[in-house]
Amino acid sequence: MPLGPERIRNGGFEVAGGGVQFLPSGDPGTMPLAGGTANHPAGWNVNTGPIHWLSDQTARFYPSPPRPFQGHYFLDLTGNGANRSGGVYQRIRGRMGRTYRVSLALGMDDSRGDAGGPVEVTVTFIAYLSSQAIGQVRFRRDRYDSGGATWAVQSADTTLNVDLAEVVDEQIVAFLERQRNLASDATDPHRTVVLITAANLTTERTEGQYHLAPSNYVGLDAVSVRHVANTLPELIEIGIDYALSVVGGR
Repeated sequence: MPLGPERIRNGGFEVAGGGVQFLPSGDPGTMPLAGGTANHPAGWNVNTGPIHWLSDQTARFYPSPPRPFQGHYFLDLTGNGANRSGGVYQRIRGRMGRTYRVSLALGMDDSRGDAGGPVEVTVTFIAYLSSQAIGQVRFRRDRYDSGGATWAVQSADTTLNVDLAEVVDEQIVAFLERQRNLASDATDPHRTVVLITAANLTTERTEGQYHLAPSNYVGLDAVSVRHVANTLPELIEIGIDYALSVVGGR
């Protein structure tokens, strides 16, 4: 089935102008990003930090540092293990009742015990005006999947539906309230927000004699959201403000 135009801007987290600067700290290819920071990948904002904005020059995990899936930049949603609930967000356009295909590249490194699987991310669409979850997909990678590949592209479809009525985390609700207070067009029914909140699960596991602590690396790159064509008649399109939340973890 054909797909509509891309809804995500700069899904690869590149430096794309607009005064954005990549300013590494300590490591030549790592820039920590805090919540509310003004300097961040073009098109994105940080909901909960710190997370790490990484380039292909990073020396983390020497002698085999992670590299982007595509382009020159990517994210570590854990901030090298400093934060288990980091997140990013951006505004997009969407329609209630339509089906959207979410895809992303999910990174881990099984060659290191502190950066390997299992890892998981949850992508949740949240209504902007009501703070109600209206769509959700999960992506997971298990230890030693894909022959130990550092990146795996995964995709899933979700239909925006007010009947989902999932409970939204209080922190997300508070964030959306702050955004509505700042926005001059907060009541515009056609204004849409994508909130991608990433969290690293803290559940610890034991495999044989080895105790696995939560991963210090959950890579994110190549984020995409596209409408799956012919899933809603044009005559009943309804504008909706929503947020896309990605919760990732180990």
